[in-house]
Amino acid sequence: MLVDEAHNLVDRAREMFSASLTKSDFMKLKRDIKESAPDVYRSLNMINKFFIELMKKFEKRYETLTIDLPTDIYQLINNFIEECESYLFQHGNSKIFDKNNMCLMVIGNLSTRYKDREESLTAIINYIKSTADQKLGNYLVFFPSFEYMNTATVLYKESLPEDQIIIQNRSITEKEREDFLLSFKEQPDKTLIGFAVLGGIFSEGIDLIGEKLSGAIIIGVGLPQICDERDLIKDYFNETNRMGYDYSYRFPGMNRVLQAAGRVIRAEQDRGFIMLIDDRFLQRSYLDMFPEEWSNYMRIFNPESVQKVLDRFWLDG
Repeated sequence: MLVDEAHNLVDRAREMFSASLTKSDFMKLKRDIKESAPDVYRSLNMINKFFIELMKKFEKRYETLTIDLPTDIYQLINNFIEECESYLFQHGNSKIFDKNNMCLMVIGNLSTRYKDREESLTAIINYIKSTADQKLGNYLVFFPSFEYMNTATVLYKESLPEDQIIIQNRSITEKEREDFLLSFKEQPDKTLIGFAVLGGIFSEGIDLIGEKLSGAIIIGVGLPQICDERDLIKDYFNETNRMGYDYSYRFPGMNRVLQAAGRVIRAEQDRGFIMLIDDRFLQRSYLDMFPEEWSNYMRIFNPESVQKVLDRFWLDG
């Protein structure tokens, strides 16, 4: 194996794990938030005073000075983080998005666990159809794997051949990626349903603003595939805090779900729905991970209820 630029590997790795703080950036942040976030400003001021005192110690001595920074500054940084979290909790969501512009539905009577996928697929197709029928628009459906998506594609085309669907290819070029996104038009003549993979290139980093995307359906809880690396992480955290499965599988999976759901509301005036399909979403361990703006979620148990909920949602808009 030949590794290009291998001679820089050690230095670059060291740089990645060595943080730096520039005083000019630090002071600019203090000035910017002095009026709007006074508590955060005061916590930054305490950190600044700490470094000023530290600098004075270095100015008085020329020999090496060893300081236990993690212990000395830990409380100050922890206080800064707490103040930031408090500020974001109070101001973060209300400034940008109106949660009434999003309709969140949780399908609580279907399992998408691997052993149940074949059995639940027909019901999932019916749910997809029930959402897309309520409004002319563009929709994304995120599947837990390419295999499951391809199986669903065959069944969907057999059941509903008149519907327009596009599918994410496993090996996709940049041109194919652009063509996929360009298919989502602001004023479509016909409803378009895009099939994609959760955690893939279309579940994050794309902006389909306005009528380019009216809703997203997320199938499954996004768990990563079992592998040796994640099992090592699981073993470590099981020994540390007995939360190995959470850190190695559940949390990364929910991150994928949140990223995919975030495709729906990209601008202040956007409106759309998110549908989560899997009974695990109603378990306490998952409900505790719902962001605050998801607190008004609705439990759905049949496609007929979806139609009523979306009829009312689109009418209110």
